[in-house]
Amino acid sequence: MAFRTVVFAAALGALTGCGVIYTAPGVHDGASLGGGYGTDYDVKVVRLNYESAAAANLDEYIPARLPAAFQPGVAAAAAAGATVPGMPALPGPTARRTIRPAAAADRLLPPLDPQPYRIGVADVLLLSVD
Repeated sequence: MAFRTVVFAAALGALTGCGVIYTAPGVHDGASLGGGYGTDYDVKVVRLNYESAAAANLDEYIPARLPAAFQPGVAAAAAAGATVPGMPALPGPTARRTIRPAAAADRLLPPLDPQPYRIGVADVLLLSVD
């Protein structure tokens, strides 16, 4: 039992040591993001405290505009057949409309009159007197 525990601990330590299980991320002040793969973003490490969070919340954020395809009314205009500047026209239908059959008729059994229950071989009865 002790040998099995030692082998398990050694295997777990070896896998953790070589980075197979977990590699902790490291961010350093002034390091470039992407590991030197041609990115020009510089990292600025800022300590998070009340003052830095308040200053960050006061910064004005202007989100990027959505592409023209996502602007309101563009999808409705494209569906109506109008062309939108900068977007190609929608292609025509590629197949004929499928003809679907009518709904299937319900063929239910006729209603039966309720009959009294007949006790069978596998039925279990519990008789009790209060």
